[in-house]
Amino acid sequence: MKIAILSRYPRADRLHWKRHLIEKLLQKGHTLFIVYGDSSFWHHFKAGLAKYGLHDLLKVYLTKKKMLGGTEDPGYGGKLLKDFAKEKRIPVYFTKNLNSRRSERLFKKLSPSLMILAGTQIMKPYILQKSEKGVLNGHFGLLPEIRGMDTIEWSIVKNKPIGITIHSVDPGVDTGDILSRKIVDLNGCFTLALIRERCRQTVTNELSRIVEEIENDKVERLCQAPNDGKQYFRMNKFFQEKMSERLKLMGSNQ
Repeated sequence: MKIAILSRYPRADRLHWKRHLIEKLLQKGHTLFIVYGDSSFWHHFKAGLAKYGLHDLLKVYLTKKKMLGGTEDPGYGGKLLKDFAKEKRIPVYFTKNLNSRRSERLFKKLSPSLMILAGTQIMKPYILQKSEKGVLNGHFGLLPEIRGMDTIEWSIVKNKPIGITIHSVDPGVDTGDILSRKIVDLNGCFTLALIRERCRQTVTNELSRIVEEIENDKVERLCQAPNDGKQYFRMNKFFQEKMSERLKLMGSNQ
C-alpha cells in the first residue's frame, strides 16, 4: 500500500518509535512518504517555548535529549526522522499547516491508500477524506474510557489500566472505530518516561499489525458511542502531584 505518515516539527522529530514503524512497514513492502506540518523555525520555537520554557528548550536543542517527568526520555534521540527518511529514499514534504488547502491539494495529488498520524493536531474532514482506506492513530490510553490529552497520566491518577488503542480517525477527538486495544506490560517501568516508551513500543507493533489487516480486508472494527468514556485535558499541577505519588507507589510495588 501507499502510506502517508503525518507529523509535525521536522527539526525536532527524533522519536525512536517512528523510525521503527517505518522500518517495519518497509519490510512489509509498503511505499511510504512523510508529510510534515509546522515546518518553520518559528513554529518550532513557539511550540518548544510553550512546552519547556526557554532554559529547558535550549537544553533539548543543544543536547538532543528530552526530559519527561524529571527523567531523561529513553525514546528520544538519534537521527531526525527527515534525515532517516532521506537515507531510506522516502519522500518528505513540508507544509506550514497539515490542515491547509495547500496540504489538501498535496494529498489529493499523492493519493495515499492509508494515512498514519504520528503526532499531529486534530485533522480536518477534507484531509481525512483524501485517504482511500482511512486514517490510523495510536492512542495512549484505553478507548473509550480515556480520551484526550495526558492520557497516561490520567490513567495513573484514575487507577485505570495503562494501555494503548489503535483507532480510525474521524473529525471527533479519539472517537473513531476501535481497531485494537492492548494493556501494556509495565514490568520494570517505574517512571513516567519508561511507561511512555513502553506504550510507544506497543503502538508501533500494533500499528504494523493493523496495517496488514487493513490491506487484507481482515480488520475488525468496534464502533464507539459518542457518549462513551470521558475526554481529559492537560493535567494541572494538583493532579500532576497526585500522579507522581501514585507512580512512587507503583514503583515500590514492583
